[in-house]
Amino acid sequence: MSATEEVNALSLLLRHDGKGPYLIGGRCRSCEAVFFPKQSICPRCTGQSIEEASLPRRGKLYTYTEVYQKPPDYNGPIPYLIGRILLPEGVFVLAQLKAKKEDLRIDMDMELVVESIYRDEIGKEVIGYKFIPA
Repeated sequence: MSATEEVNALSLLLRHDGKGPYLIGGRCRSCEAVFFPKQSICPRCTGQSIEEASLPRRGKLYTYTEVYQKPPDYNGPIPYLIGRILLPEGVFVLAQLKAKKEDLRIDMDMELVVESIYRDEIGKEVIGYKFIPA
């Protein structure tokens, strides 16, 4: 994947305004369901009239775990923390967490950040979104 393709792939999930980064989800025009990431078909009603929805930067930590096994094509540090963040609209986002395990607690406020996830085998920085304690 080229650098341009990586930037384009990330731009499908994420935008930035004067206040910081925010995730892009979808909102079904038929049933009003909101989901992440944006899809062409609504996961609730299978409607196909989907509009882009800006999602809030903050949510609550719903659950988390520590990952010890590297997923395919991941060259970052192990172990790392991953969590499910519940946004105010009822949308769940799965993301890496930038925090110490002992500082996390269920239902704590979390905030979106964009930063380096790792460097690939040729030293190129892989950028993605994470959540940090707010």
